[in-house]
Amino acid sequence: MGLACQTMYRDDTKKSTYITKNDSWVRTAGFLFKPGFYKEIDESTYEIHQFQYHILWRRIQGTLKKRSSIAGEGLFNRDLYHQWKQYIRAGVPDSMSRDVILKLFQIIPDDTYWKIIKENFEGMIPEHFLTVPTFSSVERIDIAVPKFYINSAGLIALKRILWALYKVYDTIKYCPQLPTLISILLIYLNEEEVFLLCCKLIENTETTYLIQDKNVCKEFIANAAAISIREEPKLIELFSVKDIEKTIWDMIIKLFIGYFRVSCVLKILMTFLVEGIIVLEKFISQVFVEVCNDKTGNGLGLKGRVKSYTMSLDSCHVLMKKAFRVRVSNDEEPDPSTPRNLKNSCLNLSMLISEAYMQEIINNIDPIYANHGTRVIYTSNTPKFHDIISASSTFPMNISMLCVFLTLSYEICGFFSEQALHCNVNNPEQNCLIFFLEPEIKFFKASRKTCLKVSKKGIKIGRKVPVLVVDKNLVLTWSKTEEFGDCNAFGGNMNVQVCELIAFI
Repeated sequence: MGLACQTMYRDDTKKSTYITKNDSWVRTAGFLFKPGFYKEIDESTYEIHQFQYHILWRRIQGTLKKRSSIAGEGLFNRDLYHQWKQYIRAGVPDSMSRDVILKLFQIIPDDTYWKIIKENFEGMIPEHFLTVPTFSSVERIDIAVPKFYINSAGLIALKRILWALYKVYDTIKYCPQLPTLISILLIYLNEEEVFLLCCKLIENTETTYLIQDKNVCKEFIANAAAISIREEPKLIELFSVKDIEKTIWDMIIKLFIGYFRVSCVLKILMTFLVEGIIVLEKFISQVFVEVCNDKTGNGLGLKGRVKSYTMSLDSCHVLMKKAFRVRVSNDEEPDPSTPRNLKNSCLNLSMLISEAYMQEIINNIDPIYANHGTRVIYTSNTPKFHDIISASSTFPMNISMLCVFLTLSYEICGFFSEQALHCNVNNPEQNCLIFFLEPEIKFFKASRKTCLKVSKKGIKIGRKVPVLVVDKNLVLTWSKTEEFGDCNAFGGNMNVQVCELIAFI
């Protein structure tokens, strides 16, 4: 258990309760904040999100049970990195986060940390550390780390870790992200685990995590501001470059503590650990886009408007999904979930499908569809089955379509139909494709033409046993069939929160 996660009972503080049903992982996180200053997510909403993440991760939970006794070379276990990246983007259950971090970064705790503490500080009482290296111009640790965030036990652990890092890396004088990062990591990891992870991040040359030079810091802030202005030109009309850069650095150095609810901060942390500081650039630029189009914070300064918007979010999932579409550099490799040319794409109205995903789907249907145009004919985050069928019925039967869903547990999945979806039609001979796009790409196709039935009660795909049933309440039921294989392993029953229809015209 992380030392920053101990129950706190004080009259002038509130506590955020993070509890799962797993008896092997039950903890209470005492995040300190003044009443009314830090608006926290309610427990019921938190439990819903955790349940959704558990559903998502149950597919690969077995990979967490196998723990290697020998750490491999490099920052990551590369196989797990590629397997888990999209899952981590979608959200990691708090009960699994520690195992995910340790397994991904190949961390095997040893006695290195406590040897350093003993050799350098034997006989000293940790509470008597009046000065602590903050790796920045800020001298006081209570200023370097937001005071409403970490409790007293966590603060003692934080001081020890900072001193140990300072002794090991005595040439590093500037690394202002460290104190905040350590304070968040202590939620999931113990002291020696946090120390070993920080060592890996400091020494890593593959991906930038921690800025260790003031000139690099200035370049990073200027570049992040330029990206933000490129993504939202109105930003420079409303605020000065100085204010934009100041707000960017404040978000970076605090890792969004005080900007987002704790549950969102933890989700951003996990993505940052996998993808590095570049993901923070993307995220900040998208925050500015949303802030410029949000009228609730009018009259406030930039930092005030940002906090007014970010603190209003129960979840940052949609915001993060948009952020991954932001291009930081021209030579950046496009992510499968990121459109290669969004602004000029015929799919620019789609919330779920990118050009990269569309190409994957076409390759599994028939390359001839690459010559067709595509049109989003229906998209809704409050979809109704009747509206989906009505939108499809306005097109002739010979128009092929994709029906795409975003589920409550954040899967993106759907099916290809060779014909438009018209009510009360039972077509026993047509090509269909079942697909899952996120968190990982999978396709299921019958060896021959199959049956698709549309009625007022729902949609059924498959002959003897339907591989997919979409009922009138938009609950997806997947099954294992001889025609398509085991689609049930990738979802079982799923509730839809967003639906889109895309027509090939």
